[in-house]
Amino acid sequence: MIDVSKIKESISCVDFARKNNLPIVKSGDRCVSPLRSGARNKTSFIVYDDHFYDFGSGIGGDVIDFAALLLYNGDKGRAIRELAKS
Repeated sequence: MIDVSKIKESISCVDFARKNNLPIVKSGDRCVSPLRSGARNKTSFIVYDDHFYDFGSGIGGDVIDFAALLLYNGDKGRAIRELAKS
């Protein structure tokens, strides 16, 4: 069984963003949303260590939500399985 709390403790949203080539350096950095095609506002998406938030869509969450939305078409189960491998 996968321990979701361990995933959240071991992988920050900032580290996940960097690993996926977003221009995030530290907690609180902002960038263009990678979740909305056509997004242009360079401050519409914010990433902290423990969560992210997309102001344009009103979507936010933890690293599992982030991975699901960015890489797995919203599939949290797949995101959990893949993050557990890290």
